[in-house]
Amino acid sequence: MQKLAATMNHAAKLVSVERDKLVELLVLKDKQLEKLAEMVRQNDSMLQSEVARMNTQRQQYHENVSKLNARIRELKNGDKY
Repeated sequence: MQKLAATMNHAAKLVSVERDKLVELLVLKDKQLEKLAEMVRQNDSMLQSEVARMNTQRQQYHENVSKLNARIRELKNGDKY
């Protein structure tokens, strides 16, 4: 009976050690996921800023092209200014 109890205690200890290792691994993975999520948020923010900047540049480009086209039409019609 004592031998069985010792075996059961040993098995319980092994299960406990395994559980503790898994908990540690889960904590590490959770921290890693939090860091990755923050990196994704920062990357998303950077991309949104870059897209906004590019859209502003594109809008300015189109406005300048429209002004140039209007000036070309004026010059073709003989207007000086």
